[in-house]
Amino acid sequence: MNGFKKEKRGGICFYNCDNIEFMKTKPDNYYDLAIVDPPYGIERFKAKDGGNSKKITTFQKPKDLYRWILKTYAKDGFKILDTHGGSHTNAIACDMEDFELDIVEIDQKYFNDGLNAFDNHKRQLKLF
Repeated sequence: MNGFKKEKRGGICFYNCDNIEFMKTKPDNYYDLAIVDPPYGIERFKAKDGGNSKKITTFQKPKDLYRWILKTYAKDGFKILDTHGGSHTNAIACDMEDFELDIVEIDQKYFNDGLNAFDNHKRQLKLF
């Protein structure tokens, strides 16, 4: 796709490219839900470890915030978009809630670190 780097993990497609160039490849109204940059400082979604989680980006949002957004606003079968992937916590949340997602990140380091975080999430053993 136009030289964009793409990685696919199940129902999650990761794109390392400029989101404006990426969106030019999609028809109008292609996505049902775009989760692009939830508000900062939402206290009720802070990590339960006292903020000691390893962060990939300065502005990393909590996975539980994305899970709440998905449970509240997404419906089965929705095409979901994240144009500022960053740490890819949205991808982890979509995977946990069984949603498909296209996630775009322009920065190569954030893209690779986010993919590693997603792969680590997938390697976690689920007991229940």
